Amino acid sequence: MCEIGKFGEKCDQKCSVNCNRTCEKYTGMCSSCFVGSYGFKCDRECNCAENEKCDRYSGYCKHCRDGYWGIRCDSRCEDKVQGCRTCDRFTSVCTSCKVGRWGQYCNHTTPCITFRYKSDKCRRCDISYWGNDCEKKCDKSCVDGCYLRTGHCRRCEIGSWGSSCQNACFDTCANNICSKLTGWCFVCMDGRWDRDCNMSCHKQCNKCDYRSGECTECDYGYWGHMCENLCPTNCTGQCNKLNGTCHECESGAWGSHCQNKCQPHCDLHCDPHNGTCKYCAPGYYGSECDMKCMYATCIECNRIYGYCSSCKPGTWGMDCLNKCSGCECCDSMTGLCLHGCPASIQDGSANTLTMGTYQ
Repeated sequence: MCEIGKFGEKCDQKCSVNCNRTCEKYTGMCSSCFVGSYGFKCDRECNCAENEKCDRYSGYCKHCRDGYWGIRCDSRCEDKVQGCRTCDRFTSVCTSCKVGRWGQYCNHTTPCITFRYKSDKCRRCDISYWGNDCEKKCDKSCVDGCYLRTGHCRRCEIGSWGSSCQNACFDTCANNICSKLTGWCFVCMDGRWDRDCNMSCHKQCNKCDYRSGECTECDYGYWGHMCENLCPTNCTGQCNKLNGTCHECESGAWGSHCQNKCQPHCDLHCDPHNGTCKYCAPGYYGSECDMKCMYATCIECNRIYGYCSSCKPGTWGMDCLNKCSGCECCDSMTGLCLHGCPASIQDGSANTLTMGTYQ
């Protein structure tokens, strides 16, 4: 018995380099071959697919490696068709071409990405080409290439439209964007409307609907579908666009359109919805401040009942006819003396006396 890798009567001969470990002592026949070789001494090369063994004795492969065909995968595809990268195992018909070529016989060099095998026509061209053989270039103004059969642009750059993006959008289109097929604006610039934005909104419109021309936002002080009406004169701020009602009224007015005047004895403001006075002028009471205080001696009176709630310095009571006792200033409701008179009372400028610190 010879050592591994040797054979012969004297074990002085080397087994084939493609033998997997050992060979037969007298004939040198390999016990098995490394992947990629076959034959008694594993001295013939397989052309099977990568990492695939061929039949030990016949060299037959289950699959050929790229570029070869035949039972033993020993024929080159390119010998049949120049430029062929892979071909059918049994017929040698080309199934893929080398980079830069396409077609059933790999005889086209135009920039086709995929093609129809039966018709020998391209199915998808490089992004900048079109035509059955991808022999035509798309227009330079096309974005994302053009369609295979027509050459029409898929998309246009902003500001252009048409089959070849040969037309300019109207300068009245918002952001210079329009339909690729018709050139009509998707949205108009402020103050314009219609498909091509060639119509001006009504002169008091700030913005209008680009399809109908109806105003959606009026200039300050106007209302209506076309902003044709002036807001009521007593409105403060903008009025409602649909019906002209005021959101707020000027001082002294109330009502949906500020059409009513507050009662003359309301102090500054009345309720904008019902005209009720928030405060009454000195000497008046009632929800609308339309009644005089019950006593002429009052500075101010109770808003509901009309009796005095504030008296002149030195007097007190519901009718302000009682004199303060032992002090110059007392509470208008209780008569209790205040601890000193506020400066406003001393100089006669106060309208009311409020509860303070008593003696």
